[in-house]
Amino acid sequence: MDKPVALVASRFRRLRSAGQKTSREARPSLIYGTQIKWKKSDFYKNSSTIIDGKITYHMFSETDNAEHARLKRPVVRHHAMSSVLTMEPLMDKSIAELCDHLERRFVDTGKPCLFGDWLSYYAWDLVGLVTFGKKFGYMDKGRDFDGTLAIGDQTIDYFSMCGQMPWMDHLLDKNPLYHLGPPNLSKVTRIAIESLTARLKGEDGFDPEKPDFLQYFIESRETHPEIVDNGTIIGYLLLNLLAGADTTATTMRALFYHCLKNPRIWERLESEIVANIPGDEPAPHAAARALPYLEAVCRETLRSVVPAGSLVGMNPYVLGRNGSDSEDDEAYKLRMRQWNAADIVFGGGSRICLGRNLSMVELYKIVPSLVSRFEIQLMDTEEKLWTSSRWFYRTQGITCPLSRRTHKV
Repeated sequence: MDKPVALVASRFRRLRSAGQKTSREARPSLIYGTQIKWKKSDFYKNSSTIIDGKITYHMFSETDNAEHARLKRPVVRHHAMSSVLTMEPLMDKSIAELCDHLERRFVDTGKPCLFGDWLSYYAWDLVGLVTFGKKFGYMDKGRDFDGTLAIGDQTIDYFSMCGQMPWMDHLLDKNPLYHLGPPNLSKVTRIAIESLTARLKGEDGFDPEKPDFLQYFIESRETHPEIVDNGTIIGYLLLNLLAGADTTATTMRALFYHCLKNPRIWERLESEIVANIPGDEPAPHAAARALPYLEAVCRETLRSVVPAGSLVGMNPYVLGRNGSDSEDDEAYKLRMRQWNAADIVFGGGSRICLGRNLSMVELYKIVPSLVSRFEIQLMDTEEKLWTSSRWFYRTQGITCPLSRRTHKV
């Protein structure tokens, strides 16, 4: 949203009972505080899934606060940063595979790289690997070979539409007589079910030294048998898969696009990374977090490219651009450099996104890993990043020639 539009939006200051997104005057804690008991609207129910012929609600689609808290209790510790970092070897494996594909397919051949697409292939393969120890294979194939990524986009469009008219979901996706739409993620659901079955039978070659979320969820069934059964585990797995890939890839594309479009910012980011991160291996998370300009760039990207708000709430995109009505352009730009500590892109309170730590570790690792190894630029400096704000904010595009980095900046 441009600044003038944000200023217009900021004049609508009251929190209404329905339909009014809030801006500066409503503080985040009013809606996202841990003790706030606002109920989620029916907007979210259409993101439920059908398992064994029954509508099954997971943590994202469950609107009842008590039931949400019950579902969250067994697994919340597995999404803590300490647990996520135990999976860093799996992330390193995926990053190394991505770099190898980029070298063989584009650096060695001189062909331009559809960089934005490859960030999606990486994000989906990684989320499969950390969720149930099995990558989907998009990097190996070099394309959306089974249509799941495209179906994911269509599903988000469907959620956005039916979120405004929740009753339509029972006519379309949840129709018990005849499924009318949308294209569903049955392949992802099938993989989740097959992975759980194979793990329980000991047939998937699981290495206890390399834990994944599936193993954590199975352990939760043992520690919380009154809450977690196999159907609940499938819900946990699907939530990981459906919420953990597209959103992270969108952020990665936005970061590279906006930095490459602004040479001053790109050169400063590039210099910091190349001076501190060796290009021969994936960047350790601890080393990446020690880079202050990378930190600022990641935070600014999240502030600039965020999902849309809910029926009653605040739009982080508007909130992130709200200033005083009298603020001039220079003051606005200065304020934009001071947002490292302000962030509601993952929500807040009891409903804060459980996958935020995984997503942020991915982001902090992938940027220095790629920048330290490759020289990256836009094929067309006039290229416009395709964006769509239908519930989730989505991006497509970025074509880049790649070459091996042979010198320090």
